[in-house]
Amino acid sequence: MNRRLFQVFVAWFLVSSWPLAGMQPVSATAGAPVSGAVLPQAAVTTPIVNESVIGKDTRTVVANTMQFPYRAIAFLKVYFPKLGGGMYVQGTGTLIGAETVLTAGHVLYDARYGGWAQRVEVIPGYDRGKAPYGIAQSSRLFVPAAYVATPNDAASDYGLVKLTTQIGNQTGTLTFGTGASVGQRVTLAGYSQDLKGQLGVATGPITSMWSPMLAQYQLPTSPGASGSGLFTAQNRVVIVHTSAGVGYNQGVVITAAVYKVLVAWRNTLASTAMGKTGVATKAGWTIWQDLKFSEKVRVTTLGLRVRLVSQTLHPNGAIYYRLNTAAGQFLGYVNAGAIRVVTPTTIARTMVVVSRNASRWQNLFYTKALGSTARYYGRTVYVATRYNNGVAKYYSVYTKRGGTWLGYLNTVALRG
Repeated sequence: MNRRLFQVFVAWFLVSSWPLAGMQPVSATAGAPVSGAVLPQAAVTTPIVNESVIGKDTRTVVANTMQFPYRAIAFLKVYFPKLGGGMYVQGTGTLIGAETVLTAGHVLYDARYGGWAQRVEVIPGYDRGKAPYGIAQSSRLFVPAAYVATPNDAASDYGLVKLTTQIGNQTGTLTFGTGASVGQRVTLAGYSQDLKGQLGVATGPITSMWSPMLAQYQLPTSPGASGSGLFTAQNRVVIVHTSAGVGYNQGVVITAAVYKVLVAWRNTLASTAMGKTGVATKAGWTIWQDLKFSEKVRVTTLGLRVRLVSQTLHPNGAIYYRLNTAAGQFLGYVNAGAIRVVTPTTIARTMVVVSRNASRWQNLFYTKALGSTARYYGRTVYVATRYNNGVAKYYSVYTKRGGTWLGYLNTVALRG
């Protein structure tokens, strides 16, 4: 049996990437919705497997992808370490949870392209460059260990993407479960490359079962449809489309064992690294020892400054920050509603020091002073950014543009 084929597309925008090791969380910046974008031209890699139109092409193009269940079908842009210059692999996924997308394993892990994908952009209801629900970003990827060890293991070619946002609450989600059998009619909805950014749908029977784990069908597809969920009239996904052989297309059956794995992955918390500074703007909110809420550590106080290690999208729908102290010690978890993230505002201009004794701080926790402004009084300095921590505002200051960094100064110490 041949291996899988998917197409690499050239994106028209620059992308940033973050390393992903194994199935560990990966930071991702939320993308902006696409409107009226021109469909990228295909940059085709060497074919490895055929996903094919067998006999008559019975696919129909979905005219309105904002209808359910089609709005829960997503166009996937998958960025790998060895694909530079904004290139990505195209795939298809199905939302099976508010922040959970089911797809094929080879869409997320491919040794040819550097192993694990660095990030995945998920675009539900995509239609020729338009993203009616915006673009969701991956936070964590899952593929069976058996597939990573042996990519030719067709029975383990399934995967799951956890997202940083609960976009499935906008689109609705499909259920998934066991019960695929020969003769059962299923629908395959996928973003095949030859349909040029449109969602193609075909319905027909499962023609044979290679084993309890693999099903064959003659529903037409082409590269790009990899990862499509084959679902029943009740919108229950029972097969994940992966590949093809001679005269058939093929997918992984959601057996009882696969179902158990998918449920465990779906229930895993989706975390994203942050590495930012935060300040408590709400008092009396509980800081928890863990996200099972089993032990209260303390409550927030106004002005409490913390390091935000990561943010986690909890199944209850709320985002929680993992907090460290200024010294880097674990403090606990708190609802994001209690904390303001300290973010920089670009200033990029010169100002004059008007205070003789203002402290120059090494960090925004004010735990170490670099000295005072005495020697710089009356001098012109370069202000790069401003930080508002909810209590006071500070500038990041240099002797001149590209010069020596002087530290963080309270904004009242400068004028201009």
